[in-house]
Amino acid sequence: MPGKLPVELLQRAFFSNIGKGDRVILPPMVGGDAGVIDIEGYELLAAHSDPITASHSRIGWLSIHIAANDIAASGFKPSWFITTLILPEGTKEEAILSIATDMKKAITELGGSLLGGHTEFSSAVSRAVIITTALGAGKREDMTPTSNAKPGDFLIMTKKAALEATSIAAHDLSQLLLERGLTISEIVEAKRYIDEISVVPEARILSSNRLANAMHDPTEGGIAAAAFEISYASGWAVELWKEPVTISDISKKILETLGVDPLFSLSSGTLLASIPPHKLETALQALSSAGIEASVIGKVLEKRERKLYLIKGGNIEMVISEIPQDDFIKRLSELGATEK
Repeated sequence: MPGKLPVELLQRAFFSNIGKGDRVILPPMVGGDAGVIDIEGYELLAAHSDPITASHSRIGWLSIHIAANDIAASGFKPSWFITTLILPEGTKEEAILSIATDMKKAITELGGSLLGGHTEFSSAVSRAVIITTALGAGKREDMTPTSNAKPGDFLIMTKKAALEATSIAAHDLSQLLLERGLTISEIVEAKRYIDEISVVPEARILSSNRLANAMHDPTEGGIAAAAFEISYASGWAVELWKEPVTISDISKKILETLGVDPLFSLSSGTLLASIPPHKLETALQALSSAGIEASVIGKVLEKRERKLYLIKGGNIEMVISEIPQDDFIKRLSELGATEK
């Protein structure tokens, strides 16, 4: 039947062992209307919401981390989370507990707190829909908005491109990939990429040491879309060099099998950062010391235009002046693996 979850299940799944930070004055509870936090000592509160629509697997864990990434990319520590979960009628208790367990695991990893949310069964959805709002507080000088990229800044990326797309493909299209020649061990390894989705560690390193002018979390549209969005927000053209963009061999193989361009595919797990030239070596060293791979992949140009120049072999391969669509999500839709 449509309606709210049973109180006992709600309490057991979402309100127990969720971690209550010192600043949470009013935690989530049955019958409560809102969570309350104390932000004394902070100047700013950042908030961001993200739905999970392209994946069927581990959506509770993804929902927390992907929302947290955007707060971290803004320069703040993601601390509080509000999640809305709409479930198809007839969803089994074990499926609900699995989502809740993944949420708790992600929140614990981040040292955060669940502040509240909403859950219900509804005939409006055919599979679970989850949307998380993440919040983080900080000072004005902590901010690293995309609009703050400056001409001359170098663009760096952490880890590898298309980690998210690769993992989703391995989880949701494993049979198709096996039929097209991938091995079980390759698919198992690709599934593990989901564990690399968080960019909070590298974002905190760069922001706490004041090493980045701007940061951005590439989600839909991948690294190309994220680089264009930095250009659009800042008003300065950006050059993206294709050769230094790092992509794992398994990502290449899986996405090539699907006919998908990794540069334009879901890339949560990668952080883009706009770094002043005099801080570049320090930034790369700080990331390396923490065991985080980073590559220089472009530059902010002194051209007052909202354009991304894709460069290959020293030549302009493509000029992008609109946010590009996600190649991987488009392919998933064609395969009928997702609703978008």
